[in-house]
Amino acid sequence: MVKVYTGIGSRTITPREENVIKQIAELMASRGAVVYSGNAKGSDISFQIGSEGKCLVSLPWSGFNKYLYDYEKDALDYFCVPETLNDPMLHNALISVDKFHPSPKNLKARGRLMMIRNYFQVAGFGQHPKSELVIFCAKEDESGTVSGGTGQAVRIARSMKIPTINIRKPNWLNELKKYLEK
Repeated sequence: MVKVYTGIGSRTITPREENVIKQIAELMASRGAVVYSGNAKGSDISFQIGSEGKCLVSLPWSGFNKYLYDYEKDALDYFCVPETLNDPMLHNALISVDKFHPSPKNLKARGRLMMIRNYFQVAGFGQHPKSELVIFCAKEDESGTVSGGTGQAVRIARSMKIPTINIRKPNWLNELKKYLEK
């Protein structure tokens, strides 16, 4: 039984994808699972809304997209990337940016914070454990490469041997059913 999973993806989704994401989040919440997400418009917010408050929100900075989803009021917990570089929680997240981002030196400060946030969406934060499964909605090429912040989180998850399921792939529902039957 999955207790904590990550629900993330593209900011640009179709109405059908939005409905599917919300249905997945509702199903997972009904089974007692909590979703990690990042409060980005599109996929993230849809997972959070569908979870009916059973979500843990990882933010790149305080106030990020709060007008879209009020995590202080509606989420179980939320976390902002630490503002001081000497924060112990930040060490592995900083390493993950250089290790998994295709061009970390080209990231501006806000972009780096977004990539750090992606680490916490997978690895957990505070007393919350790492994710057991990543469900996402994003473009993925034949070699399994996913771009953007979602790609960063997927690369981190795969390096941690956490299963990933992309709802834009044809067989995603069978993969999810098989995983949930375990």
